Amino acid sequence: MSLVFILKLLLLPEPVIHWVSQQRDAISISYDIGASGVQLCASEGIATRFNYTLKFCRRRSWWWDRCERDRTIVKRLRFDSFSSSHILESDELRDDLPAQSESFGSFTDAWQEATRLSNLSIGSLNSLQADGYDYLAIKIALFCLGTLPQKAVDLSSYISSSELKDSRITSRWIIFNLR
Repeated sequence: MSLVFILKLLLLPEPVIHWVSQQRDAISISYDIGASGVQLCASEGIATRFNYTLKFCRRRSWWWDRCERDRTIVKRLRFDSFSSSHILESDELRDDLPAQSESFGSFTDAWQEATRLSNLSIGSLNSLQADGYDYLAIKIALFCLGTLPQKAVDLSSYISSSELKDSRITSRWIIFNLR
C-alpha cells in the first residue's frame, strides 16, 4: 500500500503560480497532485499536511542568490469521524494570528482547498522591486503520516504502538519572477 502511494506521489506535476490581478500584489498557487494518495490517508483517519514555503530572493552574480523574508503557510487536512467531515486548518507561521479552520462535507472540496493558496498577499510589485527582490522561490511539502496499527489488542498497546511514520514528498524550488 505505501509503495503504491509513494509511486503516485513521485510523479507530481509542478505547482501553478500566477498573479491574481493586474495590480500584482497577490498571487495564487495551486498544486494538483491528485486525490487518491491523500484520500487513502484520510480514509484511514490519518492527517495530511501541506507546508507552503515562500522566500523573496535577490540574484547575485558573484555569489549565491540571497533569499530572505521567508513565509511558511501550513495546511492540515484530517477526517473527523464524530462529525463525518473533513477539517482543514490553515495557519501562517510567525504571524501572531490564530489558525483558521473550515469543515467540508466532501473530501473533494476539502482537497481542492488544501492544494491551493488563493489571493495570497505578497505586497505590491513596485515595492518588492524597489526593495531589490527579483523572484519568489516557492516549495511545497506534503506530509502524510503513516498507517495506524491494524489491530489494537487493548488501549495500552494501541497507545504505545501508535507512533506514526512520516511520508514526505517535497516539490523542488519553483521560481516565480517578479521582474
